[in-house]
Amino acid sequence: MIEKLSLDFVRKIYNALTTGNDDVNFYCMCLQNQNREAATNNPVKFGLELIKINILCRLPFCNKRIFTKSVGKDYLSKIFVRPSICELASGMLDNSHLITDIFGSALTQIKSDDEIFAEIEKATGVKGFALLRKKYKKQSLALSEIYKKINAELKTLIDYKLELSLLKNSFLENRYIVRMIDIARCNDMKVSIVIRSIYPKEFIKHLLDSHQIGYDELIVNAVSNDVIETDDNNHTCVMSNNYDFIKRYAKIGCRQMYYRCPTALMEHIDNPIKDEKFKKLYNTICGMNLFSGIKRMSNEYELGYMCIAPAIVGFASECIERLRNTEKMIFFCNENSIFAQTVRILSENTDKLMFFPWSALATDKYRTVAEWRKIIPEMPIFRYAKLGVLDKLMRYPISEINGDINTNELAKIMATAWIDKDSEGVKSAVKEIITDSNIVVTADHLPEKCASAEFAKVLSQIDENIVYNGITMSNYLCADSNDILPLSEIIQGNKPLLWKIDKTEKHWVYSKKIDTAILKEIYSAVCDFANDYRDYSKVTNSKCKISGDDALSLYLSGIERIKNITQE
Repeated sequence: MIEKLSLDFVRKIYNALTTGNDDVNFYCMCLQNQNREAATNNPVKFGLELIKINILCRLPFCNKRIFTKSVGKDYLSKIFVRPSICELASGMLDNSHLITDIFGSALTQIKSDDEIFAEIEKATGVKGFALLRKKYKKQSLALSEIYKKINAELKTLIDYKLELSLLKNSFLENRYIVRMIDIARCNDMKVSIVIRSIYPKEFIKHLLDSHQIGYDELIVNAVSNDVIETDDNNHTCVMSNNYDFIKRYAKIGCRQMYYRCPTALMEHIDNPIKDEKFKKLYNTICGMNLFSGIKRMSNEYELGYMCIAPAIVGFASECIERLRNTEKMIFFCNENSIFAQTVRILSENTDKLMFFPWSALATDKYRTVAEWRKIIPEMPIFRYAKLGVLDKLMRYPISEINGDINTNELAKIMATAWIDKDSEGVKSAVKEIITDSNIVVTADHLPEKCASAEFAKVLSQIDENIVYNGITMSNYLCADSNDILPLSEIIQGNKPLLWKIDKTEKHWVYSKKIDTAILKEIYSAVCDFANDYRDYSKVTNSKCKISGDDALSLYLSGIERIKNITQE
């Protein structure tokens, strides 16, 4: 029956179902991009899904929360799918003219107007400025006129250019849309940027030039919402984050391309963050990096960026903060590890950084059963004892023991079968790394307590007067050992653990190997998050900390998917 309908009629129905409002447009686009062949292979089912979206997005009594997803629990990159740049460009290039308003699409403001007003009040010392400036925010007056009125009311002399200087550093460019504009210009499309703004045209021009956004025509108006004239409405494409802006041009026959701002999209995604300052940062960098459309992220990359990276970056930034008040810090990790990379990204001074791959297994001290009971639950390597990863450390191979081994039984085995080691090798290695310091500060990046405790015991054997301060991921997160074992595995990755130091060399033990491709995706996400966190903080001039509570809650929100990765 559907095959008998004319193509023109089908197109009209499709346009009616997908362009009702901004929500309808966006969710229909996501549905189509999730499966490009769905409309062809099963048009009835696809049509019903479109009708469902229309009902939920148009009727006021329906619950739109059905579209709300959660960080960690949902594979969001598979749900909120934008068309690739090539797909979007192929439709756009049928036209000869592109009209856009830039803000919310090519440029995203990451520092709010209210924050800028507060900064001006603080810089000038004029009380009441922020509140009064906010009052004039919605008035269609030129910026210079607004400041004349404010100066008259507050009896002061504040130059409106101060606001412009703060505002110009408050934007991030969206490479997806900037690339789209580049493609349009390379293919001889006329690009018109139409902006309703109280800011001077010269300022907007400078802003566009500084972000390398090309155009042929720039129209800035503080009052009018009038539609500009085009040579051929049927060959004009309008792209914007503002759906009202698009609809005005759609009424005269222009093709509409709605682009939901990535940061606005993040508002439809539940996350457990409590600190509002960090929440804004998190929504901005996650939106711009994951959901702008520049590329489609893998499951592992998304998990790494949204759930794992905040814990690693949060603890690393905590270490960097402590580093300001000390001569040097010893990090218990390999200099090529993901944590070492993160610390280098965040640190302005790398001279104070020292890397020493210490582990709780590296000491020479005999441990009792009670001591092993504390260590075993904290270290992932013991989960794979039956796989033979610890056999070379023992007097007899654990892998040959029949039946399962619980923590209690394994503690007894470790206490009796552990091979004695050379204490002088351990002491000389630690002496070499501390270099006669009277104050030693260390950072243990793995979510455990035992490594720092064992290092402190070795220091006391060397010199009881050494003042020791150990910063641990465990204290930062304040989490149960069982919950953070998968995090510990991912941070350690496929790097070996130090288990013996003798007079001539170090010896290592390898745990279960995690798929290298998976680790590469996660580590890439962690480094990207660290870079974005650093850059955002610089642009906004904000000292936004990631609390252990927020880092832990984000990690735990994706714990089930993370466990699936480490157990594969």
